[in-house]
Amino acid sequence: MVYVGVSKDLRLSKHFLFTIAYRHQFGLSKGLVIPFDYTAANQATVNTEIRVNGNADCLSVGLTYRFNNKKIIVIDL
Repeated sequence: MVYVGVSKDLRLSKHFLFTIAYRHQFGLSKGLVIPFDYTAANQATVNTEIRVNGNADCLSVGLTYRFNNKKIIVIDL
């Protein structure tokens, strides 16, 4: 499974953040194929199939509360 995503945190106050995120998941293998037939209102029977390959999209939003707002100091040598 491979996915690509982006997210953004927007500061609302000292402790609250609004978060929005998007992720697209790539289904790399053939998953499930379901063949079926149907007839619509006095018409010929149609043969078709449902294919499930694992692709998915996810959009999420959230509210985050930060208990500890200490700044992290990173020193590169």
